[in-house]
Amino acid sequence: MRSSLLSVLCVSLFAGCGSSGPPPPPEGIVIVGQIIRGGKPLELKNAEIGVETLEIAVVPADDRNAANTEYALASPDGSFRVEGPGRGVAPGKYRLAVFHRNDGVMSDGLNGAFSEKSSPIEFEISEDQVGGEFDLKTIDLDEVAKPSEDASEATEE
Repeated sequence: MRSSLLSVLCVSLFAGCGSSGPPPPPEGIVIVGQIIRGGKPLELKNAEIGVETLEIAVVPADDRNAANTEYALASPDGSFRVEGPGRGVAPGKYRLAVFHRNDGVMSDGLNGAFSEKSSPIEFEISEDQVGGEFDLKTIDLDEVAKPSEDASEATEE
């Protein structure tokens, strides 16, 4: 009787131990693109050893979800790939932040012009794109930083 009770107890204890960890993250969309300035990649000194880097952040447009920001480092030619938590970024509205880490991890050679709060680069990913790539194409920071002609005309009137 005692050994059968011990057997039942052992089986009960080990019954829930068969899981292999947390469930995989939900499938999302991989974001790709290229950042340039003035028609060419930003100069990154000794990028191969991380002296200067171009950091990309995909920030949910809804600031309440800032904890869901995903980061990536661009290659020396400015191309980047943001994979999110392993399977892509969730559908939604985002802002693309860009930092030129030219003098340490807290520096920004772009002076905050493309930070999480001030970047003018916004995009939206729809549910039907899940499982694929979302290509932001080539983004010239000098072009997106310029005020629109409509805005300048409105201030002149």
